[in-house]
Amino acid sequence: MPENILVTTTGLGRYLTSADLGSTSQETDLVGVFKIGDFGAARQTTSRPPYSEYIATRWYRAPEVLLFSRTYNASVDMWALGAVMAEVVNLQPLFPGTDQVDQVSKICAVLGSPSSDSVFDDRGFLVGGGPWPAGISLGQSVGFQFPQVTARPFYTHFGPSVNALLVECIRGLLLYDPQIRLSSRDCLDHPYFEETEVMRQPLIQPVINQNQ
Repeated sequence: MPENILVTTTGLGRYLTSADLGSTSQETDLVGVFKIGDFGAARQTTSRPPYSEYIATRWYRAPEVLLFSRTYNASVDMWALGAVMAEVVNLQPLFPGTDQVDQVSKICAVLGSPSSDSVFDDRGFLVGGGPWPAGISLGQSVGFQFPQVTARPFYTHFGPSVNALLVECIRGLLLYDPQIRLSSRDCLDHPYFEETEVMRQPLIQPVINQNQ
């Protein structure tokens, strides 16, 4: 199921940013095809900032959106996808914040606080959600200071039976810095999906009115 939504996201990503991807905006049919719906907040990738500050369902909202960035891009959809994939695996939301500030706290509780420098573990992976100096500055610009939380290993947020490669893929989607967050193409090329059956149905290209 995740690979179907990745194929869809890769195709749509040429034209649209969903900006409101979440567990309630997706459907699965009887043959296991995963579909994205509800494009009420979508915009063309050719549109220019500033963008709307209030987008996406809170639990799936990327940190840059939570901090009122007006220059976000399609990487907000990839963050949302990572949160949805974690929810599918764990059968409960990963970041169930009760309000805007609590949402950031829930993210930090899982990923630790964003850092100014890159810190790697003994396997060569970024620790926690990785560095995000631009995000720290963004928070300061709106009077917000990240809670100081030390990240524990990301795999501890999943059961022992969960595929380790899947966990690493989800972690790559949930990096703080949108510039290094996995793209949909990165995910399709990820080792976890190497043995996954590719959706056979050809993609239908969305119809875009270039005059709007």
